[in-house]
Amino acid sequence: MFNFTYESPVAAPSYGYAWANAATSRSDNPSADYQAIAVNRGDGTRAGVTDKVLIQRYGVGVYHVIFEELAGLAEGLHGASHVKVNAYGTGADYCNVRSMSTYSDDRGRANVRCYDGNGNPKDTTFTSAYSSTVSR
Repeated sequence: MFNFTYESPVAAPSYGYAWANAATSRSDNPSADYQAIAVNRGDGTRAGVTDKVLIQRYGVGVYHVIFEELAGLAEGLHGASHVKVNAYGTGADYCNVRSMSTYSDDRGRANVRCYDGNGNPKDTTFTSAYSSTVSR
């Protein structure tokens, strides 16, 4: 399984991604090798931000993925925003985004739920990807 993302030559999108590889950890800041954020500043430039994705676990299969500097996740200001999550591994586990919201002034948050193949909540590793035409 893989995610394919391409960049439009017309507008530089904001984006972020992370691999949540610590399924049972209360709080995880993935290695810089497994996360990135780039923010469209609205003037044709894009700023890269590192070590700015935080994954928090609140219960079995319940996670928040917090993207620094990507507020507007839920508002969709001047554009469209989207978050996608996928369980990572070879089993039948799956994850979905339950909701998106702004978390403080400059952070976007995706509320993620993960399940086993029978629909029971399960702690699992997953990937998350955010993209938006929103500029800041």
